[in-house]
Amino acid sequence: LQIMVFHYTNYIWETNFWWNRKVRPVWMSAVFGFVFWITYRYYFFGKNATRWARRASEEELQERALMNKREWGYDFGYKPTLERSRKKKIQEEMGEFYVRPTTCLLYTSPSPRDS
Repeated sequence: LQIMVFHYTNYIWETNFWWNRKVRPVWMSAVFGFVFWITYRYYFFGKNATRWARRASEEELQERALMNKREWGYDFGYKPTLERSRKKKIQEEMGEFYVRPTTCLLYTSPSPRDS
């Protein structure tokens, strides 16, 4: 019985020793590497993306801008083409007094909140 206990405890000791010396450094390195990668990406992604974008030449940036230029969507310069478009009807009714909406509001008169 004492020999069996010795072999069992020796097996446990050797298994734990092997785990601690061989396996734990591998998965701990993987975990810490993943945490470092996530943290680095969170804090420095914008800086790196800007650095990579600035490497392009002026001609390449112009080609990319022309390629990504869109002629669709509801931007501030949208021109209605359908007959039943509400915006087209508003533009026709208002005529020259129609002001296209812009991204910012410019007040020419004082705000009622100022008084």
